[in-house]
Amino acid sequence: TNDETFIKAVSKYEKRVEQIELSKMVMRSFLYNEILVS
Repeated sequence: TNDETFIKAVSKYEKRVEQIELSKMVMRSFLYNEILVS
């Protein structure tokens, strides 16, 4: 059905958002460590 396609698209989008948030956090802590080390 159409609903199933929509739900799949939404969950795929949510996973992508989670990955972006995760990589932002990783980058932030990486930059933070760089500042502390230097």
